[in-house]
Amino acid sequence: MLWATFILSAMSGLMVIGSYASFAKTVDVSENFIYIIGTADFVLIGSLAALFNGLGRILWGKMADLITYQKAMLIMFSTQAILLLVYFNTNFNEIYFLIITCAIYFCFGGNFSLFPTATADLFGSKNLGPNYGIVFTAYGIAGFIGAVGVNLFVLAFGSYLALFVVMAYLSVGAIVLAFLIKPPIRK
Repeated sequence: MLWATFILSAMSGLMVIGSYASFAKTVDVSENFIYIIGTADFVLIGSLAALFNGLGRILWGKMADLITYQKAMLIMFSTQAILLLVYFNTNFNEIYFLIITCAIYFCFGGNFSLFPTATADLFGSKNLGPNYGIVFTAYGIAGFIGAVGVNLFVLAFGSYLALFVVMAYLSVGAIVLAFLIKPPIRK
């Protein structure tokens, strides 16, 4: 369940990372959907988003120390789902687009502190390296699906809206799985 949770959460973040620039250049006159974000702004947006990705690793890790990894995951995945649902409507303002993009990156960064913590808690720290190595294969699968999935969704549905709605539902799936994960009873 931890492995599947990682796939669902990472895929959502990776699809945004892989598509935020092309999404922001979208012009769909039939839906009055035109972005006003200039090309030069993508350097700033990408740089700030990368900083938020790094901050997410630190702050979500601290959150796990304070309230447990499971509660931190539930909050992070819920936040991610909400952000993905509103992401499609960020075209009216560059600052709003920047804030939501950075917030999604912030949540995505949390994967890299919460999943090692969960792996150690669930399976012990004695074999953390090999165990987390197995759990981390989920990131590779999410990366492959995410890289291929963006173009498939956009081509199939003609819009990024379907992509972000599906990613929000995948985040909800991660919430359900994280809720169901129960630490082993130590004897």
